[in-house]
Amino acid sequence: MGNDYLPRWNFFKILFDSRGEFVRTWPSAVDPTDQAITHAIELNLQSWVL
Repeated sequence: MGNDYLPRWNFFKILFDSRGEFVRTWPSAVDPTDQAITHAIELNLQSWVL
């Protein structure tokens, strides 16, 4: 895990599911449009019931 899972600067990204449960984090150095982030968001949204 290491320091990549602790917020150290602005733009640290945290993903939660529809129930507010923690899913994943990404450090500030990862671009918000990185494929790993957008893919995780898309998978997460598919599980939401609106």
